Amino acid sequence: MFPESFTRRYRRFWGPDPARDVNEELAFHIEMRVEALIRSGMTEAEAREATMQRFGNLAQIRDECEELSEERVRLRRKADRLDAVRQDLRFALRTFAANPTLKRFFAGQLKSLIVIPAGRSSTTGIHWYE
Repeated sequence: MFPESFTRRYRRFWGPDPARDVNEELAFHIEMRVEALIRSGMTEAEAREATMQRFGNLAQIRDECEELSEERVRLRRKADRLDAVRQDLRFALRTFAANPTLKRFFAGQLKSLIVIPAGRSSTTGIHWYE
C-alpha cells in the first residue's frame, strides 16, 4: 500500500528505534550477500550458510551495533538540547539588546540579586562571629 520509505519516515516521527534499525540493516546486508552468492552459482541454502559463517556471531554483532546506535541517539539528543538552549540564549540576548526598557529593568534586578545576598551573608557573618 505505502512504499517502505514512507513507513520508515512515519516511524521516525515517533523517535528513533536503534534496535529496529540495526535489525533492518543486518537483514539487508545478509540478504544482499545471499543474493550475490546465489548469482555466483550457489544454492540458496549454501549461500545463506556461507553468509552466516562469514558474518560470524550475529547476536554479538547485533548487540555491539545496538550499543553504538543507542549511544549515537543519546549524543544526538544531548546535542539537540544544547543547541536549543544556545538558540534560546541568543534570542534572549537579541531581545534584551533591542529593548532599552528591559535593560534598565534587568539591570536593577541584577543589582538586587547581588546586593541582597551580599548583605545577608555579611550580617550572618557578623552575628555568627559574636
